[in-house]
Amino acid sequence: MIAVGTILIQPLGNKNEWMAMYGGLLLVVGMILIAFLQIAFPRLRRYIFGVPTVLIMNGEINVENLKKARMTMDELEMRLRLVQVGNINDVKVAVLEASGNLTVLLNEDQKAATKKDIQKLREEINQLIHVVSKRKVISLKKIKINRIKNVHQKIDPLFKEAITEDK
Repeated sequence: MIAVGTILIQPLGNKNEWMAMYGGLLLVVGMILIAFLQIAFPRLRRYIFGVPTVLIMNGEINVENLKKARMTMDELEMRLRLVQVGNINDVKVAVLEASGNLTVLLNEDQKAATKKDIQKLREEINQLIHVVSKRKVISLKKIKINRIKNVHQKIDPLFKEAITEDK
């Protein structure tokens, strides 16, 4: 974006409107040409924009692809922490996109519950309460929930490393 701004602003610095129009027209034609080439010749897309690179598959880091992406383990771990991943074993697939963004797909048991999941769980609990109270197996008033006062939270390995290095 900075390059686009530079291309457009430089002719304006000369105070020549026609040069500014020419620069803008050249930019638009160039962008349309690149888009057309990308559609007409799909193989060119690989060279113009690049291709995604799989960095993690089923919790295993692909070191060769990590080297190709010129990324260190520390940078990979930092990017995983940014998307709230605390353990590499929780990752099903991590892909470094051509844009430089890291896309992470978690294992099924590590995904956050959706609104639909919670609604389904509520319905099952209500059905269970109805069955239990109907059969009078257990008096619901006698059920007590034990609260654990001292809960030691498990700190995921990637966050633990960052916390210990910070001290």
